[in-house]
Amino acid sequence: MPATTHILVDTPMPGVSRITLNRPEKRNAMNNALRTELFATLEANDLDPDVKLTIIRGAGPAFCSGYDLSADNTVDQPYHSSSAKLGQWSRHVVDGWFRIWDLAKPVIAQVHGYCLAGGTELATACDLVYVADDAQIGYPPVRVWGCPTTAMWVYRLGAEKAKRMLLTGDTIDGKTAKEWGLVIDAVPEAELDGAYAVRIAATVDAAGLRGDLRRHGILAGKAEETRGAERRIMLSVRGSFAGHHDYLAFRDMISGIPGVQSATPASIAPRLSEWHLRSSEGAQGIARELSKRRFKGATLRIVQSGEDAIVVSLDSKGGNRD
Repeated sequence: MPATTHILVDTPMPGVSRITLNRPEKRNAMNNALRTELFATLEANDLDPDVKLTIIRGAGPAFCSGYDLSADNTVDQPYHSSSAKLGQWSRHVVDGWFRIWDLAKPVIAQVHGYCLAGGTELATACDLVYVADDAQIGYPPVRVWGCPTTAMWVYRLGAEKAKRMLLTGDTIDGKTAKEWGLVIDAVPEAELDGAYAVRIAATVDAAGLRGDLRRHGILAGKAEETRGAERRIMLSVRGSFAGHHDYLAFRDMISGIPGVQSATPASIAPRLSEWHLRSSEGAQGIARELSKRRFKGATLRIVQSGEDAIVVSLDSKGGNRD
């Protein structure tokens, strides 16, 4: 296995590989270097006959605070994802989390401290999630950037509790996460190490795992679940990408129009969005500027025009700004 600098890898007991995210000064925020090492190690473990399962945990006071927003995440991505520039990152990270789902051997998230934003995407992509009872889990970025890139909150919690989390961006502690069904168990932090891994490792035959998944209770039906759930979730997630990416692309485009004071989305849907634009240059000034710009694969239409504001309709099949 190649040397790593952003993760630590050890073998706490026979058959168990433990990955520790090792950027404690950044609360284990994930940059592409860390993600590259993480996926490479997981895939190597899946091929190693001596490894029965993998544990993922974090160094320092947090499991993972999410993606490293101070890094240029367009550079040196750990694997190829097919997409246009706009929306590429969302598709890329979703592809990665489903790579974990596709592994034959179980992956356990061992969560303590903060598990936020992209950190929750890593945790919920794992087969089992055990947490410290005082861990803090949530997706605060919904208050700024909208929904997470995966639909795992809905898959694990159901619609009502997922909406409770994603409409507020609040966090819940480990005990609540267990009560709601987000995680399998919540225990004092001192009890996280070892016990569950020992129990599971004793039931898993690494040598025969690929040949007959159904022999193992922990993975019974995983292949079927993965394929069926992945199909449903990806249809949902990728369907919503179009609307979300058009939102980002349109917002980026209008940011360069002189005099625009505000741009408020009135509605966002996979294909049809409406925006209220207000400008110090007046509504006609906005209309002139919009006529100079093209939104590839989409139709811009002025629905309503006032003295200093207009309502613009964006009818799209997933366009990109030229």
